Amino acid sequence: MAERLKDVYDRMRVTTKSPDRTVTVIMTGNGKVSVELDPQVRRLHTAQSLQKQLNAVARVAVTAFRQAHTQAQSRVLDQTPDTP
Repeated sequence: MAERLKDVYDRMRVTTKSPDRTVTVIMTGNGKVSVELDPQVRRLHTAQSLQKQLNAVARVAVTAFRQAHTQAQSRVLDQTPDTP
């Protein structure tokens, strides 16, 4: 049976980390986004340096998500149709 795009999106999950690994962004194919901060983030960063980490991880997360989205579409659309 051919895989449906919705099923692929439901399983899709992209995890990215900031350059210093204190910020993690998780994006799923069904539109959920979560941001996790290392417990030491307040000790390690000023507001300005944390903003730089957030900006960096956001750029990487969006790029990775777009790539995963494109791969999911290709995987589904390139399937051979089921024969009756």
